[in-house]
Amino acid sequence: MPFAGSIFQVDSVVHGLVTTTTETLTVSIMSQVSPGRDFIKITTNDTITVASNIQDHTGRNSLGGAGDRDTSGEMAGRSTDWSDANEQTSGPPNVPAGGTIAISTAGDSGADVDATIIIYYDRDQSNAVFRD
Repeated sequence: MPFAGSIFQVDSVVHGLVTTTTETLTVSIMSQVSPGRDFIKITTNDTITVASNIQDHTGRNSLGGAGDRDTSGEMAGRSTDWSDANEQTSGPPNVPAGGTIAISTAGDSGADVDATIIIYYDRDQSNAVFRD
């Protein structure tokens, strides 16, 4: 992120069929202490569950098909970045200027399925409180 701010929610819209299992997308923030190796966990609503494809009796996709939209819900807090003083205890997860938001999957969807990820991010509006 080119500027500091807060993540309020993350949504996904899939562009195909998740065929094998329900897929989980996990949202985290890259560590500033050890970038490229470690990620900071968001403590409330850090995952998005993308349901596998279910068809109704007419053969129409009723869940998990192309266009299915899923959400993390309202996010809050983040765990420590190698220091208890860095633990965010309240407010939407704060991302520092130059920070990276990461989204990973378990890789169990049964196919390569593209998705659009929508990040609700508010620039410099963090009301976060950190532990002393």
